[in-house]
Amino acid sequence: MKLLDELLDLLLPCRCILCAAVGSALCRACATELKLTPRQVERFGLRGWAVTDYGEVEKTLIHAFKENGLTALAPHLATALRLGLSAVKDELPNQIDGTLLVPAPSSKANYRKRGYQPAKILAMSLSQVSGSELRVNTGLSFARVVADQSGLAVEERRENLDGSMVGSSALAGQRVLLIDDIVTTGATLTEAARAVTKAGGEVLGFLTFSETILKTQAKS
Repeated sequence: MKLLDELLDLLLPCRCILCAAVGSALCRACATELKLTPRQVERFGLRGWAVTDYGEVEKTLIHAFKENGLTALAPHLATALRLGLSAVKDELPNQIDGTLLVPAPSSKANYRKRGYQPAKILAMSLSQVSGSELRVNTGLSFARVVADQSGLAVEERRENLDGSMVGSSALAGQRVLLIDDIVTTGATLTEAARAVTKAGGEVLGFLTFSETILKTQAKS
């Protein structure tokens, strides 16, 4: 943890999001409730890795991180993601060096609502805790307005995002690992992969903290 973070903890101590104990956004005891099971997953032919299932604990953490502004959870989520990164390195030992960590972009509406981009913060935290030389590149953005994905069926999600993202020229010739907090249908990440590829980058896959499957076609 950086010195500034330590000073902020002294002045404005966090409470654990799960048990309300003072000292950290996620205390050590509650952190053990996370069932960390790094494994390879796939969405629409795009390979990826997820670290947890989307259970009640994971749902609480992600909601607090994304919707309630509790960005102090980012290092804890990134610590879990580090296990997923190890799985990626085991699978792709000769390709991971020099790979860019590219976060899935936030829509303009979500950025205005939250004031930050969750996947970007997560990618930056992962870069810090991993001890690797993997750099973060925020070369993806939305080129048009998209609807809120929640409430859309699987194919509606893909249609909503189809062609919506653009990759910067900085991605050309680079190997890329996409980063997001959660994968559901995979519509966001497959669109991100398309944009990276169109920009001239090579997508190795994606890495997410959690994986969930749509129980119905109308709800994430």
